[in-house]
Amino acid sequence: MHKTILVLLFLLLASGQLCPAFTIYHYAPGVFNAGNITATNTALGVNGYIFEDFTDSTLIPGLTITAISSVNNSWYGTTVTTTTHQGSSTSGIGTSSSASWGGSAGYIYPMVVANIHRFTFAKAVSSFGIGIAEIDDIGGPHAIFINGVDSGLRVENLSSFSRGSGRNAYIRVDAGAGETITSFALQTTTTNYNDVESLFFSHLAFKEDPNVGVVPEGNSLALLCLGLVSILFAIRRKS
Repeated sequence: MHKTILVLLFLLLASGQLCPAFTIYHYAPGVFNAGNITATNTALGVNGYIFEDFTDSTLIPGLTITAISSVNNSWYGTTVTTTTHQGSSTSGIGTSSSASWGGSAGYIYPMVVANIHRFTFAKAVSSFGIGIAEIDDIGGPHAIFINGVDSGLRVENLSSFSRGSGRNAYIRVDAGAGETITSFALQTTTTNYNDVESLFFSHLAFKEDPNVGVVPEGNSLALLCLGLVSILFAIRRKS
């Protein structure tokens, strides 16, 4: 009996169903309201957030964008290139596109061979959002990584995803109790030069966590998880 309970508790904890670390929301292009950005932000759940709309060449302090290319082509063989944007940078920042989620500007990696696009924050945040565009017929699937860990989700498999040269989807990630977001990335394992495409990012939004590392008091879900862990250890001791 004890062993059965032990296994059940372990499976529940391991599955993340009782103790989810992050929740990923995604929105279809139809949510975008060109004439009312406030309505768009409300629909995306990012009202009151800090925004980086890439309207100039200077990024918000603490935000770093890294594009990593590891591809193979007939001219250069396998090459690895890392491009980092931090502070004032002009490469790809402020690119105009009608596919922007927040206006007319966004960020696009200047080369069409980036496998990884990573957004990193110097200060941990509790919620993060980003608009994605220009995923056509190649380069996928794009895996969603949070804090360097594969979430198991692929952008192209999201129900809200719309393939094409316009807006594809908007993704928002909310951290669970006691968790924070330090990085968000899209990554594809494609290494063929002809199968990797440029992506357009816009309307980056985030909310800084004022209680980094602190589990909110009275959070029933966190307390439940803690209680289950205690029971798990108690059962193991008796066994």
